Amino acid sequence: VLGGGFPSAALTEIRLAEPRGGGGGAGFLAGVASLCGASAERPLLWISERHVKAELGVFYAPGLRTFGLDPSSLLLVHTRRLQEALWAAEEAAGSGGAALVVLEVSGNPHLLGLEGTRRLHVRARASGLPLVLLRQAGQPEATAAPLRLQIAPAAAGAVPDLSHIGRLVGQPAFDVAVEKSASGRPGRFRLEWNQDERHFTAAEQNSGRVPAASVDRQAVSQKPWPVLAPDVSLARRRRA
Repeated sequence: VLGGGFPSAALTEIRLAEPRGGGGGAGFLAGVASLCGASAERPLLWISERHVKAELGVFYAPGLRTFGLDPSSLLLVHTRRLQEALWAAEEAAGSGGAALVVLEVSGNPHLLGLEGTRRLHVRARASGLPLVLLRQAGQPEATAAPLRLQIAPAAAGAVPDLSHIGRLVGQPAFDVAVEKSASGRPGRFRLEWNQDERHFTAAEQNSGRVPAASVDRQAVSQKPWPVLAPDVSLARRRRA
């Protein structure tokens, strides 16, 4: 569906239609970082302006372990201005020292149009690093990212074989809409995070959960790990 899998050396754009979907975006990218092998030595580097993080909440440390991430594998960078966040993302992408770099922004700032995203894409491609532009409440626009996905949290399915206990919350789930890809074809599917095996699987879009095969990224890498799909909310809003 993605026309070759989730890019491992490029800029990818993740779009969230509503600010309340920020937790879902964080959960999805935590799963991606886990598949990329994020660790204390090669962390998930999350860059954002302070006011964006204040509005959308921060990571919940115990929740990171659901995605196979130790809290020490997360490095947060909060800046005063967007220009500083963009500079940090360009430097991080060029260094190649992180497992995954995420630049979180609100809306559609002019600095991250076609020219600004082209610089990020060139840096990521040269260093062989996955770089994600996460737009909170953003609109589709022309950028240099080869892949753009819209992510939304989905209702968890039923827990199989335990219905006698009562209603239990199933695996974290996400609806994914492919808005731009190498294949040129739009697509829509649902993915779940398998908390036991720590990878994404395709999910049936109905009230019950049906196990499905893992999503492969063979076209991107020969490594035997499955490819990126979305997931449950990780961020919790900071309470006053």
